[in-house]
Amino acid sequence: MMMAIQMYWQTFFADDSHLAYTSRTKNGPKPTDFGDIAIHYSQPASGYRYLKKIVLPTERQTISTDDIFYLFMKPFSHVHTIEDNTSGALSILSPIRMLANGWVYGFSYQKALDSKGCSDEGTGIAPDETIRTTKEGIGNGRGRVLE
Repeated sequence: MMMAIQMYWQTFFADDSHLAYTSRTKNGPKPTDFGDIAIHYSQPASGYRYLKKIVLPTERQTISTDDIFYLFMKPFSHVHTIEDNTSGALSILSPIRMLANGWVYGFSYQKALDSKGCSDEGTGIAPDETIRTTKEGIGNGRGRVLE
């Protein structure tokens, strides 16, 4: 029998309680072997909260825990996300192991879905506004993202 576990994470940035994402952890050898659904909600912290406008830049190097942080921040009305997609590596990674030839590997063993039930694994989470800094802008000391 499948169960849903509700998890609430208090944050100083939350304007209200929002569904951030759901996750299921692999627990067997079959492709369909996953544990219970964990439903992750943001919950406003008691006391002080920061509700002024926040601009949250991301890029392809935004990975793993940063992706999850992004899922928590994206629903807030005062947060505007910019730059580029995240890496799209939204799950817990297995312990890193090394092969005899020196290569290292790890693998995801969790499935994470955003608040709309979509997987951003591999493609990354899209920002509200895509802005890319050019080489010319960097050379001139003017990055579009910072502007």
